[in-house]
Amino acid sequence: MLQQFTQKLKSAAQGHSLLKTKMDALTMRRRALQRELAESRVVLNEELRNGFLELARTNFNVEVTYPWKQKILSSELEPTVLLSSETELIAGVRIVNLKIVREKNANKSGHWSLLRGFQNLRRTSEIFGKVVLMIAQLASMQANLANLAKQIKVTNRRVNALESIVIPRYEESISYIGKELDEQEREDFYRMKKIQKLKRNKGLADA
Repeated sequence: MLQQFTQKLKSAAQGHSLLKTKMDALTMRRRALQRELAESRVVLNEELRNGFLELARTNFNVEVTYPWKQKILSSELEPTVLLSSETELIAGVRIVNLKIVREKNANKSGHWSLLRGFQNLRRTSEIFGKVVLMIAQLASMQANLANLAKQIKVTNRRVNALESIVIPRYEESISYIGKELDEQEREDFYRMKKIQKLKRNKGLADA
């Protein structure tokens, strides 16, 4: 029985070490992703500010009589951004990263190039095109952060259970069994000595 508990303690200690390594890897990845997300938000806010400034210039420079907004909204729009996903494994946890693909003909000028203020309109389109990409990437990062936080919480509970419950119980059982075996060994030794003494006394009496 002592050997069984010793083996269980060894397995629990190995599992604890692996889980700690996993939690450390997930925590490092989460911190890196948090920094990346914070930096991306700063850049996104700057791009949005630039985009709305350029949009204001477009509204001012494009012919007032030309309903360019209505033309854009009523025209047949083709997808300009395609998303594909790539899976990354971190300590056994799947992280999905979005890969952004922009079509080559995303920015068609056509008759827009004849408008006064076309350059403003083109720059506005480019800026908000970048904004769409960044929002998609931010959404991917936030989803990954939520997944990492969930996995870290689950792993941390398992680590705490091993540290606070499983390993101490095995250690306590091993200690108890060891004391019982020591006590039994002392009793056996005392009994053996007593038998030897009785045999010696009997031998002396027979002589």
